[in-house]
Amino acid sequence: MILLCVGEQAYAEWEGDTADLELCGALGLSGNSKAIEEAKKLGKPTVTCIIAGRNVIIDPEDFDEWDSAVMCYLPGSEGKGISDVLCGCADFEGKLPSPWYGSIDQIGTDQNFLERGYGLSYGDSFHPEEEPERISD
Repeated sequence: MILLCVGEQAYAEWEGDTADLELCGALGLSGNSKAIEEAKKLGKPTVTCIIAGRNVIIDPEDFDEWDSAVMCYLPGSEGKGISDVLCGCADFEGKLPSPWYGSIDQIGTDQNFLERGYGLSYGDSFHPEEEPERISD
């Protein structure tokens, strides 16, 4: 399995303003495109973690290649929450608070990539794994 981590450059307020919201666009990390292509070449199941401060425009061809995608937003000190759901120690609970658009042209319209409220879980039969023992340095 591949854990593909992609995202945006860090920004604050107006420095994040851009007309290009694409994951591999102006504010996307410089290695995003290469990492996505390398993951495709390996041909293994891929879980993609997107780390960004906002919903970004995702190439539908890339999205279709991923077995799952997790929008991590900017976890700060709460990165453990991401590892908990990826490792099965907790279920996914988040739902989109607003539509996720597939292009800049869709913003403000009824067209979108993912509907408001979209979100998946492991399902009703989910039983969390026990968290691994923590080892202090």
